[in-house]
Amino acid sequence: MRIDIVIASFREPLDWLHLLPKECRVFLYNVDEKRTEFPEGYEVVKVPNGGREAGPWLYHLEHQYPDFGDVTIFLQGRPFDHEAHALIRTLRDLKFPAPICYIGARPPGKNHMALAPLPDIERMLRKGWGDEPIPPTITFACGAQFYVKKEVILARPKEHYARLRENCFDPTIHSFGHRMEPMWGSVFDWKKFV
Repeated sequence: MRIDIVIASFREPLDWLHLLPKECRVFLYNVDEKRTEFPEGYEVVKVPNGGREAGPWLYHLEHQYPDFGDVTIFLQGRPFDHEAHALIRTLRDLKFPAPICYIGARPPGKNHMALAPLPDIERMLRKGWGDEPIPPTITFACGAQFYVKKEVILARPKEHYARLRENCFDPTIHSFGHRMEPMWGSVFDWKKFV
């Protein structure tokens, strides 16, 4: 099984990267155009600063498409701020039973809240879904980092992620990155894989 780890970095210390399993392929994205110091041994891709971690993650989904690992883990530059024990367990065990799951939470299902999208969120999602109807409810889960299986990512076309990434730079969308944190379960079409 090939596992990718995607990290969205700004100015966070990255001395924790040595903790990542050596068998994983690591993608390190940086949005701080002035930053020049990075740990050795990692290729760093500089991307425009927009949308907090959602910007680099959507960039990865668009530009790496369709060459994903069997599982992709999406992490923030300070990943241990959210569910540190669960993250350590995930990186130690490398077991991924669900099609998508927030690290430290249960896989999406009846235990997660499903909310009708507010008008501004509906407008935000409209870009990603294009002419398709957007989901009638948004699967909401606590957490900011997650893993997702390759087949779930590929269930949506590359253009889906590219259109969503446009939101990162839309000045009329307030706090796009914060709004994306609990909604990644709605970005991917995971229900057919349960």
